[in-house]
Amino acid sequence: MIYSISPEIFKNADHIKMLDKIWLLSEERHRFHIYDDESIEAVMESQWYEGLRKTDRQTIFKLIEETLQSSKGKQRPILIATQGQDYLTLEEAFYYLTQPLLIYLENSLNDPFFLDSLISKLPAGAILTYHKNQNWVSYEMGGGANNIQNAILGKIKSVPGNNAKLLRSFVLLDSDREFLGADLKNDKAKLIAFLEENGIEFHVLEKREMENYMPDEIIESIAINDSFIDTYLQLNELQKDYIDLEKGFQMNSNTLERKKPNVYSFYRNLNAEQIEMLRYGLENHFNNFKSDFPKLFYKSTHDGLLRRTKNQNDPNELENILNKITSLL
Repeated sequence: MIYSISPEIFKNADHIKMLDKIWLLSEERHRFHIYDDESIEAVMESQWYEGLRKTDRQTIFKLIEETLQSSKGKQRPILIATQGQDYLTLEEAFYYLTQPLLIYLENSLNDPFFLDSLISKLPAGAILTYHKNQNWVSYEMGGGANNIQNAILGKIKSVPGNNAKLLRSFVLLDSDREFLGADLKNDKAKLIAFLEENGIEFHVLEKREMENYMPDEIIESIAINDSFIDTYLQLNELQKDYIDLEKGFQMNSNTLERKKPNVYSFYRNLNAEQIEMLRYGLENHFNNFKSDFPKLFYKSTHDGLLRRTKNQNDPNELENILNKITSLL
């Protein structure tokens, strides 16, 4: 996390103790950004700066050099100030910066296999790996859209002043879409409205759910001469994105056309026999699909994961998810 401190704070000696606490966080976890000439002058002339160790003063001098040499348009830092809009007080900033980043998943027991696979196999996960190893990141239980909202509301009540902006969090959601272009279900749409209202970062997966990002070679390895798997591998990339890998269509061609015409149309190139082969998913191939299937992500490779996303609307979605999370560290 990048943070800046407004000049007036350095001019008040009463702030020295809290400035020291916040500065100690910067050595590994966060980065102090000195953003203009007024701030540079305020820091260099402050009693706080004079009281620092020589090595800390040298570090700050390097930060000033980096600020002067850096180009504009980089990540916007959070602002610590005594007054103004969109700022944190020193006390609020100390609380905010010392909290772990909470990543809300719909299932915190099984979904981490997907996210951990991205973190370990994609370059964008390097920084996140370090923060996880330091216990600065925590996976939180969601259990569906309504439960995620309730969990976040509970966390907000535990922060000073019930201030939602002091909650460092990110929410990763399945889209649950059954076909390309389908609307989000009401509970997901309401959760997204809640997240936006409270300024909480989130990402809705482009595919149906995390399982749909499993590389083809992993699916193929589950069983040989399996009717569901063999037919699944014949689908086009978009169709693979929205099929229910756990339960399949759960109905034959005639029933699918009658009860879910939009889904039937999305798979209109399939004949009745192929739809029948996809009627039952991979549920019976595992003792517990929800817990066992996600573990297969550990067998995936960098190239395999990227192949599953190269034809979708955002081919860089997996890296972008990690970049969103990293921007909050």
